Amino acid sequence: MPMIFLGYIFRIATILKISDVYYLALALNIAQVVGALYCTFKLCKRFSKHSSVAGWLGMGMMAIYVPIWGYTQSLYTDAFSLGFGIIVSALTTKYRDLAMLISFGVQLWMYASPVAYDISIIPLTVIKDGQNFRDSVDITTADIFAHVAGGGSLCSTAALNIEEYTDVFSRYAGLYDGVIHINISSGFSSCYQNARLAAEEFDNVRVIDSKNLSTGQGLVVIRACELAQTCETLDELVEKLEEIIPKVEASFLLDRLEYMVKGGRCSSVAALGANLLGLKPCIEVKDGKMSVVKKYRGSFSKCLASYVKDRLANRDDLNRNHLFVTRTPVTDECLRAVEDAVKEHADFENIYWTEAGCTVSCHCGPGTLGVLFIRK
Repeated sequence: MPMIFLGYIFRIATILKISDVYYLALALNIAQVVGALYCTFKLCKRFSKHSSVAGWLGMGMMAIYVPIWGYTQSLYTDAFSLGFGIIVSALTTKYRDLAMLISFGVQLWMYASPVAYDISIIPLTVIKDGQNFRDSVDITTADIFAHVAGGGSLCSTAALNIEEYTDVFSRYAGLYDGVIHINISSGFSSCYQNARLAAEEFDNVRVIDSKNLSTGQGLVVIRACELAQTCETLDELVEKLEEIIPKVEASFLLDRLEYMVKGGRCSSVAALGANLLGLKPCIEVKDGKMSVVKKYRGSFSKCLASYVKDRLANRDDLNRNHLFVTRTPVTDECLRAVEDAVKEHADFENIYWTEAGCTVSCHCGPGTLGVLFIRK
């Protein structure tokens, strides 16, 4: 048993990349697994007449869980597993069987849970009435929409400056072998340019232009996390991401053009015509820029159903791993229409229903919805 807990202690050194004890930590983790299996066997043999074998197996799984699964999980998961194991060991004999069964159930749940990637998000700045707020930290989309609906001016956004990026990179560069920062499209913001300049001070930081926005950028981030498990170098990872970026297909359907007009991205005459005719423009992101690719006519719910079908139906060029449905506030009728269309046409392994952040919402307003995915 002491060897098992020594393994836990040195797991921290492994996670923090303390190279001097890395191999020692690895060796002790192997010893931890062997020790856990041995203890489980002995306990099952000794108490099989009085205790649930499955319960003791649960305790063994708790000990094994951290060194094997913990390499792809966070230190918080390790701490939870260790803490729960200690509590289980401290329980009296009267309730130990029940505790072991709970332990076993917790392990099954953890193994069935999706992998959580270690992703950090740097919020952009939202400016409302001359005051600066951090996107989704100090301000929400509801705040923005209520402000504009109450007669306030349209909120604007601002990129991070070089100094801010330098501060962020300095926090992570010393903790990890490499840092990949994926920016909103350089065609929409100066974030990419500023981040590139800041990254020049670090040998292990790479900055990538996603040439996209919102969860189109998020798809690149998820793919980067997946590739990080197999790529041997930062440059190899960057090269593979550069191949994927042009394959990200991001588009949005807008109900009204009020925010586009106020932001100077659409003339009031064009918006009036679109509203009178009931036209709903579909905006696509391509090569880091936005353009109208199609206009739908009718109620927004019917237009959304047609839009989802056009984007997903009868296509054999789609990577079916991840699909994002990202929106600002829409009616329940619209959501049902999209849900039905997605069920009919979207055969994806993972479908994520998300709400757009403040930076995007400042420019598109409520009544916006898009489907985003990657082509083969």
